[in-house]
Amino acid sequence: MKIKNANTMASIFGKYGKLGIQLGLFVSIVVFFALMNPVFLTADNALSVARQSTYLAIMSLGQMCVLIVGGFDLSVGAVAALVSIISTMVMLEISDPAVAIIVGILVGLTVGTIVGLLNGFIVATFNVSPFIATLGMMGIINGITLMISSGAPVYGFTEKFSAIFGYGTFLGLPSPVIVSVLIALVMYVLYNMTPLGRHMWAIGGNINAAVLSGLSNMKYKLIAYGISGFMAALTGIMLSARVSSGEPTLGHTMMMTSLVACVIGGVAVGGGAGNVPGALMGVILIGILGNGMNLMNLGAYGQEVVMGVFLLMAIIFDRYMHPGR
Repeated sequence: MKIKNANTMASIFGKYGKLGIQLGLFVSIVVFFALMNPVFLTADNALSVARQSTYLAIMSLGQMCVLIVGGFDLSVGAVAALVSIISTMVMLEISDPAVAIIVGILVGLTVGTIVGLLNGFIVATFNVSPFIATLGMMGIINGITLMISSGAPVYGFTEKFSAIFGYGTFLGLPSPVIVSVLIALVMYVLYNMTPLGRHMWAIGGNINAAVLSGLSNMKYKLIAYGISGFMAALTGIMLSARVSSGEPTLGHTMMMTSLVACVIGGVAVGGGAGNVPGALMGVILIGILGNGMNLMNLGAYGQEVVMGVFLLMAIIFDRYMHPGR
């Protein structure tokens, strides 16, 4: 009976389309917050939502890679914080501003990618649940971050770093927005125009069939988790530029919001389904929801409750969208 009900709901969702459901949710949220606060529909507020959503967009696109191969990554927020601290410390050790920025960014991206590869290696080699593996990694990374920073922010890197990557503009657009757009284009090409993207979908869709056809489970999971770690590191670097410091708690809440954004955007928790436009739609929905709650002066704890509710709703939605996974 449960299978029949699930198939029926999947048929309904398939009939009306995921896009229709997402648009309906989008319109409902916009109308609600517009009625609650007139400031919500102003151009300045829309630009603020776009700027704030860029960081979540980058992290969510990395999370999407892991979800598509049948996993998920709970360590992304911790990686962002660790990279924020390490990149800042590296920049402080180099006197030349340009060299400091380049080396700090490269070291941060390398650290994040290595953590992602470790996650992928553990999951693929030892057949460990992604939940357990990345939860354990999150604890390790949090501990390392607090040890090297003593739990305090690190200040003092060159102002050019914030001027370029935090507040800079190009052609009238904020630099974080440009970076996120470029990342989205690269990811779109990867998943829609390359064998690599198709193979990652195949691994998440039916791993046994994919392996029997010659695809390497290890290879594609390493790539997916490596991309996730890279994206989390990039998010940490850009957020550091935004707040002008290395922060040991930076991005911690983004682990849950990146999952919510992906699942609302149609990325299957069980793997094998999802796309870049859908994930970005989920990011926009989460960005609007967060902005609306801020305008209503809902506190951080209350917002966390709301995001938790949305995560549960998104998981239930995913179960009916993909009943066989």
